[in-house]
Amino acid sequence: MDTTPDRKNSSAMLYLSLGASLGLILLTAFQWSLAEWLAMPLILPVAWLFFVVMGVLTIQKIDHSERQGRSAAYPFVVWVLAAVVMLVVPFTQWTLELDYHLHKTARVAVIARLLDGSLKPDSDSADYSTSLRLGRDMPTVSKGGNVIEVQKHEGDGYYVFFYTFLGLLDNYSGFLYVPDGADPRQFWDFTDPSEAWLVQYDENWYWVSHR
Repeated sequence: MDTTPDRKNSSAMLYLSLGASLGLILLTAFQWSLAEWLAMPLILPVAWLFFVVMGVLTIQKIDHSERQGRSAAYPFVVWVLAAVVMLVVPFTQWTLELDYHLHKTARVAVIARLLDGSLKPDSDSADYSTSLRLGRDMPTVSKGGNVIEVQKHEGDGYYVFFYTFLGLLDNYSGFLYVPDGADPRQFWDFTDPSEAWLVQYDENWYWVSHR
């Protein structure tokens, strides 16, 4: 009995399972780096849907492939391993750690320029927040076109916010620098606990997510 069609079908299913698994893992791992793509809000749900569909198909493949033996289970094994990776690996935490350590030195340099006056926001009045687009000579330290948010509090100094994600409307997240002893909740619109998630990340640094 010719089993060539079964082998081809099994190989195709294995490649599809690998593609769905690797595609979802990579998109999830780099979703914050790719967040500025307009299509990302659509691409990631489609990748999840494809992954779920492949899970169903790989199970059906095992049920309907009596002649192929263990090879019929390979696509499902790949799918299960990918599912375990998605459940266990803290991609968001790793991404934030990487972003923080990769850009900390450059962000500290931006803050130093604000403090010495070589970099000036549009308004330097107390308690007034302003967006500041960094020039092409500056390193990329913030999403949204390298825009940072700057606010000066009387007696406290500069609060500086660097975007790691800038979505639609009021959805954004990023790292907030506050002067020694300053209250991060005094910065801009982070005063409402129901809309902002504020976590101390390091000395003088907080990670903020706003919805």
